Amino acid sequence: MSKLRKLREWLTVDEAAKQLSISISEEVSEADILRLALDDHLTLSVYFVNHARGRPARIEPLADQPPILKEAEDFLAGHADTLSGSPEETINWLSDFVRNYRGDLLPNGREVLILEGDGQKPVRLEGVWDLLMLGAERLDIEHAYQNLTGGPAVELVCLGGPLVSSPDRRHIYQLLDSYKSSTRPPKPMPPLVKPQLSKGQREAIDLLSAICGPVTAPPPTIVSEENWDYETVYYPASGLPEDHALVVRTAALRELEKKLLSDEEEEPEKPLHPSERRSVAQIIAALAAMAGLDLSTPYAADETLRASAAVNGLEIPASPETVAKFLKDAAARGGKD
Repeated sequence: MSKLRKLREWLTVDEAAKQLSISISEEVSEADILRLALDDHLTLSVYFVNHARGRPARIEPLADQPPILKEAEDFLAGHADTLSGSPEETINWLSDFVRNYRGDLLPNGREVLILEGDGQKPVRLEGVWDLLMLGAERLDIEHAYQNLTGGPAVELVCLGGPLVSSPDRRHIYQLLDSYKSSTRPPKPMPPLVKPQLSKGQREAIDLLSAICGPVTAPPPTIVSEENWDYETVYYPASGLPEDHALVVRTAALRELEKKLLSDEEEEPEKPLHPSERRSVAQIIAALAAMAGLDLSTPYAADETLRASAAVNGLEIPASPETVAKFLKDAAARGGKD
């Protein structure tokens, strides 16, 4: 890496590809960098040129979450005749509510994403943030990869928005888009106002509370930047902002380089050719003659070798049988051509 690049905190995808090509002595393209990120071998980041807006979130193990969805649905299905209104409609509403209560299950099936900051002003994000490759940002990278490789169009949609984090994953945000409305913003809904819920929904909440503890009503819409004649309403972005730049942190690139260079497989040793084995036996026989070792008594010679090795800080095979085998072979073949 050049002296100048050592001072940089991040490189563009093109620069990262060129640097990796030099490091591993193998041609690496921009598409390769994107594929490495999609396959979780490299952390890809985004640089917000004109800032972005985000909603705080956190990721928790699924095992730590109350397994209430299936239990709640089964419980309510068994008590459908006690609910007012349409039991099916109420149960469907509750299923959506419970998913929001528990959090969104991430693609790895082991963690859930829990959104925070209900009713609060979105956080302004600037600088470089890592892509978690769990939400809409993954589809953006897949789309870019397919474009570079002439692959098919990516038609999938992620409604959860792109997810970014700090390098230590202590700060996670869901990226937001916004629109302006010509009406004044509504007042935030209180944490739980039962009169605003239907009778069946209130009964469903009570039943759910009975099996998993107290719960609250669905959170209000995120609204901020109130003005006299308009409001700004935020919602999960469909993808990364148009004015973003994909980058690779130099620390992440060095980590990948280290891994690739350490994983280089050494060629396995070939078994000794008969002529090479004969040469080894001849060398052992010559060294034994110089040291005054009697190869006709291999086990006694082994004891002498061990004593000498201990004095000189050398190691020999732990098993006397192994040493005796080579000494016998040297005695039998050492003097032959």
